[in-house]
Amino acid sequence: MELAYSVLPQKDANEATAQLLELEQHTQSQLDRDTAHQQFYKKIVNHLMEKQEYALALSTAEDYLTGGAPDALLEQLLQPTSPSSTITGGAGVGAENDKTYLYIRRFNDKSKAAEYVLRYMKKWDLPICVDLLQMCQYSLKPEEKWCAEVSDALNEMKLYKAILGVHPHWKDWRQLDQVCRNEPAQLVRELLQLNQHGLARNICQCFHVPNIKTEIEQSSILHKLLDMHDTSAALVDLCKMGQDSIGVVFSLLEQVSHLVSTNLQTRMQTFLFLVHFLISNMRLYLDSETVDNLIRRELGLKTLLSLSPELQQLYERLADHPELIVESMIMEQHTEQLSVVFTTIPKLRDDSLLVQYGAKALEMSRSANTDTISEDSPGPATVPLLCQYPIEEARRQHEFPSCPDINLAKALFDLCENQLLVANTCLQAVSKIAQNLKETETRAEEAIDVIRNVLRYAKVIFQKELSSSGSNAAQQQQVSTEAQAPPGGGGSTTAEASKGIALCDNFLSLSEVFAMLLLNRCCFNFSLQDLIEPDKARQLRDKLIASDRLKLAIDVASRCGVSAGKASARMGLSLLRLGRYKEAREKFSSCLVRDVTRATGVAGRSSYVCKM
Repeated sequence: MELAYSVLPQKDANEATAQLLELEQHTQSQLDRDTAHQQFYKKIVNHLMEKQEYALALSTAEDYLTGGAPDALLEQLLQPTSPSSTITGGAGVGAENDKTYLYIRRFNDKSKAAEYVLRYMKKWDLPICVDLLQMCQYSLKPEEKWCAEVSDALNEMKLYKAILGVHPHWKDWRQLDQVCRNEPAQLVRELLQLNQHGLARNICQCFHVPNIKTEIEQSSILHKLLDMHDTSAALVDLCKMGQDSIGVVFSLLEQVSHLVSTNLQTRMQTFLFLVHFLISNMRLYLDSETVDNLIRRELGLKTLLSLSPELQQLYERLADHPELIVESMIMEQHTEQLSVVFTTIPKLRDDSLLVQYGAKALEMSRSANTDTISEDSPGPATVPLLCQYPIEEARRQHEFPSCPDINLAKALFDLCENQLLVANTCLQAVSKIAQNLKETETRAEEAIDVIRNVLRYAKVIFQKELSSSGSNAAQQQQVSTEAQAPPGGGGSTTAEASKGIALCDNFLSLSEVFAMLLLNRCCFNFSLQDLIEPDKARQLRDKLIASDRLKLAIDVASRCGVSAGKASARMGLSLLRLGRYKEAREKFSSCLVRDVTRATGVAGRSSYVCKM
């Protein structure tokens, strides 16, 4: 009314009121006629329904009724017995042959529509099902009938749609639905093979699949580690599991060990991640033996990862024995790689083991007939040797093919931290070589050359230690002076280095005498150290005199700092018998000179005897 007043021009109030009354009467009359028409057509539709002329009733309702076909007519059309029904048999019939969804969409009662959607949905294609279920879900209130069923069915349809998008095998959602209801675990495992872990979890939750949740989590974590290389996401998943992660991780370790097709580097990194997780996060729930084994495995994996791919493949079987990896590398002379290992993992450095093999590298090679452990396994012999036989036996039997190899020995010695131990080992190796030379006299020159090189190398080490200890002592003295405290130790290192240098010098000076004795095939039992000790040097001199090797006895006595008078006198007598008086006189004279100088010139040498 107010609108009418505002639209009409300003006229007489009575005239305006009359016009409005006339308009209202016209409108009401039109509404009455429309209502009458609707009632009329409803009667026609009902009459047609009674006569079961549903198709004509539907067209009439669609053309003349404002609300469209009534729900009762639509229900009749949905009945399979209806003459005009479009419902065909078989759940596998496609939407192109079944148009029932068109009727259900027109229902005014959405609860009734939901009932029919749930009843006939298996006759339609997936998009139609999703569309109708969404229509019902939006129209129904949570407390209304069929609301929960519609929601569950819609979730299933969306899940099927996602699976059909990634799974190449399934083409029809109805077949997929049958598998989900009868053998859901089978579908879950197929999805895991496609790395569709989210869908697998949804299937497990939607269809309540038992005893497979752990398998899903294992596959998910393995995918993140091996394919995505996302350790952060894998760590989050494991931490969410709590104590249950222990069984999952041990199962994953077993699976990874059998993944031969996976890159070895990736496999070992995955192993290391899993082992480290157990040590760092689950240690309190594991027994001490298991923890110790895991720590060794972790150390072994770190060792392998510091190696080249070729060595990783070779020593993979020793992942639980990092110390054997190191020893195998020593046996195979991988000194450069060992340097990397010791830099990365300092705790694996074992100076005693390094000097032991360094000394082996200096040994004169054994004869071809020496018994050795048989090596039938493929690849380098050291790995099966260390795995199948006692360690000490393997070490005893091992021989470097190139020994004596001074360069290999130096490479192993240079890996040691305790260089004084190296230098003293060199002196011991020299004595051993000299002691064993009686068995290999044919290689005397080679052995003497090795001895001299080793002695020079040891002397350099002693000199470096002497210089270093002197520098450290000076620093300690300065600190002690500033702090007004007594200086610390360090004198023992200095004294040991000084004595070592003297021993090296003595051995080097006597190496020529030793070589001379060997080359002259002196068959007496003696060693290089015997030449330093005056008493043993005299015994050797006397043996040479007794065997009438007077010139050699004089040379040995002169070089070793013992009296050569007895040998010279013996030679002088021999020359007298031969009538060579001048030469005899010279020998007798030399006896007197040597005896005079010996007391002052050679007395200091004996102070370094038996220092090794």
